[in-house]
Amino acid sequence: LKPQEKIVHGTAVAIRGKDGSEHAVLLRGKSGTGKSDLAFRLIENGLATLIGDDQVTLSLQNDKLTAEPVKATQG
Repeated sequence: LKPQEKIVHGTAVAIRGKDGSEHAVLLRGKSGTGKSDLAFRLIENGLATLIGDDQVTLSLQNDKLTAEPVKATQG
């Protein structure tokens, strides 16, 4: 990990705004509280795309906070 990166427990999805820009939403909570289920429902209804499930890498780049899949789970 780079100094500006942190792996967090949670599920992240990308939601497109009305202006076409994408925004990440990080769902956090204890295991079994429905994070993945909520993400799946948003994806299933065409409201979001999956960034990462269970663990997500957050990083600060050019004063913007970004969310990416953990490198070990990409593919």
